Amino acid sequence: MNGERGAYRLTGFACAATVTRATAAAQALVVNGRPVADPVLRTAVRVGYRDVIAFGRHPVVALYLELPPEELDVNVHPARRGALP
Repeated sequence: MNGERGAYRLTGFACAATVTRATAAAQALVVNGRPVADPVLRTAVRVGYRDVIAFGRHPVVALYLELPPEELDVNVHPARRGALP
């Protein structure tokens, strides 16, 4: 998949709705080259699949988001594993 809107670019892979897991551990989310575990991004992925996968299942994705650095909170404590504002 490839998508671009203004200064935002999304690339990566999203498995078919028939490929799911019991947890979100098989979701790789990278923002500006940095792996993140952001609940907002995970929710966006879940919402995108909600009509085609069973409740409680999680899609398998590897998504790479690039956006202007000034739109990121770079002061997030490492224990939080990265977050978008």
